[in-house]
Amino acid sequence: MSRKPAMLTPLTDFLCVGGLSILVSLVVLLAGVRLPLQYHLLMHVTNFLINAPHFLVSYRLLYGSPQRRAGYRAVSLQLPVALAAYLLFALAVYGQYPAVLGSMIGTGTLLLAWHYTGQTYGMMAAFGFLEGLRFNDQERRLVRANLYVLLAWHVIWALVAQRNIFAPVTGGSTLLTPTAAERLYQTATVVALASSTCGAAGLLLMARRLRRVPTPRMLAPWVAIHLWYVLLYREPAAVFWAQNAHALQYLIFPLRVEMNRVERAGNVVGPGGRRKHMGVFYFGTVVLGLLVMQLGPEALQLGFDRLGFALPLQLGVVAFVNIHHYFIDNYIWKLRNPMVRQDLFAHLPAPAR
Repeated sequence: MSRKPAMLTPLTDFLCVGGLSILVSLVVLLAGVRLPLQYHLLMHVTNFLINAPHFLVSYRLLYGSPQRRAGYRAVSLQLPVALAAYLLFALAVYGQYPAVLGSMIGTGTLLLAWHYTGQTYGMMAAFGFLEGLRFNDQERRLVRANLYVLLAWHVIWALVAQRNIFAPVTGGSTLLTPTAAERLYQTATVVALASSTCGAAGLLLMARRLRRVPTPRMLAPWVAIHLWYVLLYREPAAVFWAQNAHALQYLIFPLRVEMNRVERAGNVVGPGGRRKHMGVFYFGTVVLGLLVMQLGPEALQLGFDRLGFALPLQLGVVAFVNIHHYFIDNYIWKLRNPMVRQDLFAHLPAPAR
């Protein structure tokens, strides 16, 4: 294992937190590749090798720690109970009021905006912390202002563009006329593009103040999210691919926490033991993700279909997991929390912390 300041290795970190998705986005945009709206084999494979595990590892982080379960009862107990009650109610009235379930699915969609932009800044801060590059107040405000504008653009995009993907099961009607929606969408897009100058200014000010260029691992998440949104503007179906890129960004951090925890507990011996444990751990998240987010809901949905109740149960379960996951992450990933820094950076030599 490299002792350099990295979550895994500097190159792996860069590729996961944005390098790969930047390359793919540029190829798709420059080659004019069109992304299909419907799921196909490759999308299923990437979903269960990347996206589903990123949900499951967040549950491991929360429920695998007695301190976190007790300290974050709002998100470990109260929120999932409330979400489950709402989901059951939404399914019970779905035949007459599909918009009740649609609002839950829509909430999950809108929370993506908060999740994507928040994770982008979190990764920039984490890699800055790793390498001694800290934003001052002015630089932080500029970068975050850029990301807040992107958040607003994502919300408008979801309300105007993505809603059509789930229209058959969400019910309800659009709030704006097509003309008004298009005008709002185009205005927000221009503002979002202009906001990138704020983010760039913050990064340039940091480079001038520290006389150091921000590292590729700090820059990659910021560049990547801008390219994702260019893709989403071109075609809403790109959301499924952006979600996988976001999940890949996320995965290296809980995987590092898991490695640090088992090493601290003395549960593995040597590099071979570490690799075996992490292989089993990752495979377990793939299997659980398949069961929880695909096979289990589909089996129940098939049973309801045979009883004469056509319910989009799988979408409801995915919405539940999405919403809960977003709140879990908002609680447990705070670098100002000493426990988070200990779990995330325990593998580094003391001077690098």
